[in-house]
Amino acid sequence: MRLKTNNVSIELGGRNILEDININVAQGEFVGLIGPNGSGKSTLLKNIYRVLKADTGLIYLDEDNLARQPLKVTAKKMAVVKQFNNFSFDFRVEEIVMMGRAPHKSMFEFENINDYQVIYDSLEKVNMLEYAKRSFSTLSGGEKQRVLLARALAQRTDFLVLDEPTNHLDIRYKLEILDLIKSLDMEVLAAIHDLNLAVSYCDRIYVMKEGKIVAEGNPGQVISEELLKEVYQIEARVRKDTETGQLSIIYLPDHHLKSNTA
Repeated sequence: MRLKTNNVSIELGGRNILEDININVAQGEFVGLIGPNGSGKSTLLKNIYRVLKADTGLIYLDEDNLARQPLKVTAKKMAVVKQFNNFSFDFRVEEIVMMGRAPHKSMFEFENINDYQVIYDSLEKVNMLEYAKRSFSTLSGGEKQRVLLARALAQRTDFLVLDEPTNHLDIRYKLEILDLIKSLDMEVLAAIHDLNLAVSYCDRIYVMKEGKIVAEGNPGQVISEELLKEVYQIEARVRKDTETGQLSIIYLPDHHLKSNTA
C-alpha cells in the first residue's frame, strides 16, 4: 500500500469529527472520498497532509509513519492541491510553480538551472507554459488550478492529494483538470464533491457520513439509489450507459416527485 490510515480519530467540542477511519491507496490507484458537507472528508485529508493532527491513530506512507517524519521529507513524497489558494502578493505564474521546489532546497539555497527546467516541464504538462511570465491574479479559475497542479508536479512526488480542487470550476475545467490528473500515472487520493465525476474518475470510492466510513469499493459496487438516499437524503436514479458502461446519477428534485404522484 502507498498510503494507509489506521483508526484515525478526532474529537472536537465533545463531537467525533473522525471516528476510527481506515482507508488505503494502492499503487496506481485513483481513490475518491465522497460524502455530504461536514462528513469529515477535508478533515481527514488535512490529517494526511499534516495540517491537522489526529487524537488517535496512525498514517503511513510507503510503510513510514508520517508523524515521525519531518515535514520537508513528507513534501518530497506527497503533493497537495486544495480548493482555495489565496496569496497576499501578486506572484508571476513561474514563481508560484517554483514554490513546489522548496522541499528540495536548503534554507538559503537559490534556484538553479535544474529547478527552472523542472518548473517549465511542469507548466508544459498542464498546458500553461506560455503563461509563465503572467501574473497569477489575472488567470481564470481553471487556469489557476492548472498552475497549482504544476506547483504540485514540481515537487516531483508520485502521490497526489486533492482537497476538492475543482469544486468551484465550470464543468469544462473540472473535466480538463481531472483528465490531466488521471493521465499522470500517479497515486491519487481525492475528496470530490460531484458524484458523477467521482464515479467517472475513481478506481475506488470511500463514502463518509458523520465522520465515519460507511461504504467502500469500486463505483459500481458502492453507488446505489439506496446509499444516496441514506447518506445524502436525496432521491436519485443510478443508471449505466449501454454504450460506454459508465455510471450516471440522475437527481430527482422534490417538485418532480410531487408532480409524478399527484
